[in-house]
Amino acid sequence: MLRIPLITESQVKKFLTYRELIPAIKKALKDFSNGHVMQPLRQVTSVEKHQGYLLSMAAYNQQQDSLSLKVISLYPHNHKKNLPMHECKVFHFDASTGQLLAIIEAETLTHMRTAAASAAATEIFVWNHTEEKGRKLVEELKPVFPGIEFCPNVEQAVSNADVITTVTASFQPVLLGKWLKEAVHINCVGACRPDWRELDDDCMNKCDVYVDSYIGATAESGDIILSKVKVRAEVGEVIAGKVTKGKNTRTLFKSLGMAAEDVAAASLVLQHYQNKQQDS
Repeated sequence: MLRIPLITESQVKKFLTYRELIPAIKKALKDFSNGHVMQPLRQVTSVEKHQGYLLSMAAYNQQQDSLSLKVISLYPHNHKKNLPMHECKVFHFDASTGQLLAIIEAETLTHMRTAAASAAATEIFVWNHTEEKGRKLVEELKPVFPGIEFCPNVEQAVSNADVITTVTASFQPVLLGKWLKEAVHINCVGACRPDWRELDDDCMNKCDVYVDSYIGATAESGDIILSKVKVRAEVGEVIAGKVTKGKNTRTLFKSLGMAAEDVAAASLVLQHYQNKQQDS
């Protein structure tokens, strides 16, 4: 009987590096926009009784012949029970036979592939709706980013920023267009449901909007659906050279996360795991 390895969070943290992951995610985005990735829209099962969701994200990358399925439980009110808001695992398959190769604990994988799909900023200002947690994050990151600062409110954090990243489960806008300066790039990572928002209409309409997937963004992103903003292009199209940058000095990347990115990240993790097994 085939023994299926469980690759833990601690192993993922050892195996996955941004040096390898960022080029892999860029290629995954390019492959997707070039039509080389089979990826159905994220499937969502609503658990209305408990105000939760079960999501499944599958993708097959023809270019790298790689196949994965990620399953996530999303319960926004779990913080009231002192429990994590989501749990997620990636099931990685042999694309030629359909055999399950590994189960990968995917919290770190998801965080890193999402970060790799967004531009990195050199100066960092942090705001969190829970001040204690925000200040704790700043202290943890100071050894890597000595100039990092905590800001008591969102406006102070973003008003002079060149790059803004929003990562919340907010139902209402937390970033307003009136706070933006003339030249700014926004990575909008949170608000993954059609009726959730991180950005107000003014913010959305001031920017050239780019997405990871047209289909995903117009079906799942409350920021895009509710503002009725026009999407300029997929990021993969930009990477592939199919679309040139517009003249607007304000740009926005609405990142919903894609199974294609999980496939790329999971492939790297499995490769390192198998190499380690061969060496031991």
